[in-house]
Amino acid sequence: MYLKKRDRFFRSILLASLLAILATACAPKVHPAFESNKHIRGMKQHFLNEKLNVYHTTFGDVRYVTDRDSLESQLEGLPLNKVLAYARTEVPPIYEYYLLAGPKRGRLDLDAYDRVHDTVLRGRHWVFLGRGLEGDVFPQTDFQGITGSIEAGGRDYLSRVSPLPEIVLKYGTSASFLQAYSEIEAYPVKGELEEDYQQQMELTYLSMLGDNSWYREVLEAREARYPRRAEVVDALREEGLSGKDEVLEELLSRTKAEQVVMLSENHFVPCHRILLNELLPGLRDQGFQYLALEALSQDSLLNAGADPNLETGFYTREQHFYRLIRTAQALGFEFVSYETEHGDRELGQAQNLYRKTFGKDPDARVVVLAGLAHVYESEGGSRTRMAQHFKTLFGIDPLTVSQTDLDHYRDEIDSKLVLIPSDSLERKRFRRVDLQVVNRLDWGYPPGDFTFSNTYGRPLQMSLYETAGWKSDYGYLGDIPEFSALLMPGASFSVELPEGTYQVILLDREGKVVHNEPVQRGAER
Repeated sequence: MYLKKRDRFFRSILLASLLAILATACAPKVHPAFESNKHIRGMKQHFLNEKLNVYHTTFGDVRYVTDRDSLESQLEGLPLNKVLAYARTEVPPIYEYYLLAGPKRGRLDLDAYDRVHDTVLRGRHWVFLGRGLEGDVFPQTDFQGITGSIEAGGRDYLSRVSPLPEIVLKYGTSASFLQAYSEIEAYPVKGELEEDYQQQMELTYLSMLGDNSWYREVLEAREARYPRRAEVVDALREEGLSGKDEVLEELLSRTKAEQVVMLSENHFVPCHRILLNELLPGLRDQGFQYLALEALSQDSLLNAGADPNLETGFYTREQHFYRLIRTAQALGFEFVSYETEHGDRELGQAQNLYRKTFGKDPDARVVVLAGLAHVYESEGGSRTRMAQHFKTLFGIDPLTVSQTDLDHYRDEIDSKLVLIPSDSLERKRFRRVDLQVVNRLDWGYPPGDFTFSNTYGRPLQMSLYETAGWKSDYGYLGDIPEFSALLMPGASFSVELPEGTYQVILLDREGKVVHNEPVQRGAER
């Protein structure tokens, strides 16, 4: 009897051990809740899984594997299980990290990972694993930022996820500029990074509504944090070349012998596009034939003669950008889109720019309009910018003109334009380009044969569309307005309309059309 009991006891222990081993061996590589993952990219990248009720953040330059088959392939041969998320950075330092949810401990081998964070939250075991790739080190601060942000089991973590990128994306191909601004402005931001992003997007959509008081108020608040240095003001006034005609003439005299001219723009300052629009005829006469625009989503349709539309680019919906493209089309420029969404953005832009111009046409002459710091020819902080990559890789030294470095000095000058060589400025940060320009060009319109007044008692967006090719009063859907303005109650908009037939559309802050009728030239409404 005793021997039988002992045998049953040992058999039960053996069976339990076998079952434990089998359970461990059968633990899935990819967690069953993998398909519930969500990734929201903003200033940070937000990871959340509502099924497991877990949330954390990473930096915005990581890319997650979002397909189960791809992740299973990635995990093949690795002693890991229950992997809920895997991501790696796209720009240096290159590293990867894994998040495991309730893994089977006996099947884990953690020796290959530089960074390990093992914790239990709300009764569930979580493991973060990270390691550097391609010779790079996974920075401890990055790893701590990721692991320190994890929340599990709570109900308020979704409130930490900003829908601002989603709002911006939602309106990315819309001409309801006032509605987009209103929704972005109303969102309760959390923290300085989100506030900065919100402010940029507010300015972007307000700039699409013409020169207006709301835009000026937000811009003034943003630029209040930028210092105005006395030595810079003195240099602009004493050594700068002043006057619109004088600056345009000087710029064109400097571009004559150049292969590449790069100008910077701030994406929410329309007068930067107006300057290039003024230069285009002279540049075309000098033999420049390519116009490379960072803001273009694609170039083939424009080069085939199609009109720009709401899908041409995010920023090209602004009326002066639209007008710049139309001018370039009339002059016979070939458009070049060179933006990249993968890897090192600066390097990718430089490679795309060369490939689509000099790579096929060694005699090319190229005009580039790029955002902010992309035109820097020397180190901007710790990053190598597009212009520097282009110069180093391909041996072509572009003429670089910044309209953005000194933009906040515009109220310190009296002229519409001031140009100053960068070597006339003491501070090294202003010498990363060849020329600095302060641009105060008007981006409103003188009164003309069309006038419209807002009698509706609330702020409205007024847009004027050229109606050629329309088949109904709703032909504006998909088109970029020729003119847009923010009209306060009782305010008027007046402009001299080009030849053609036009429709005036009024939109409220919810995007509803409150007025839609053909334009009567010479009549006030």
